[in-house]
Amino acid sequence: FINMILNNGSQILPQDRLAAFASIYNAGNFGLQSVFNYVSQNFSRLSSSFTASQISSLFNGIASRFTTIGQYSEIYALANNLQLSNTTLRSALLTAQANAAWSNQFISSITNWLQENSTAIVSTTTTTIGSTENHYTRSDDVTKPSAANIRGGYNDNGR
Repeated sequence: FINMILNNGSQILPQDRLAAFASIYNAGNFGLQSVFNYVSQNFSRLSSSFTASQISSLFNGIASRFTTIGQYSEIYALANNLQLSNTTLRSALLTAQANAAWSNQFISSITNWLQENSTAIVSTTTTTIGSTENHYTRSDDVTKPSAANIRGGYNDNGR
């Protein structure tokens, strides 16, 4: 199906191509990794079918779903390998970096809480988890992936 998205003459119209990619990467980890791998391996084909703005939107969508240091490392490496302009991928890299930092900081606590309260979750129809919006900070500097620079969190300077 992914190959059909960029095929001229396919039933997927050019204006629907981004939405088709999004429907795959939003469907779960397998779809997310499949789209990222496809984009990585077929970038020249992608770049001849999409505008710079569309490529940026695609990368932003993928990055918004990335949550691990490994995924951040992958998108960082791809950006360097493709030598894409800093403006095309800056937002995507910052998003993936922030998601990895957030996950690194909070995932253990969340997992422990879920394990401890699993029976409460099963018997409850609605569970609300409080906002962590003030618990991390944002940096405008995209950094090379490493456990050290992810561990510190994401800096929010009000942007």
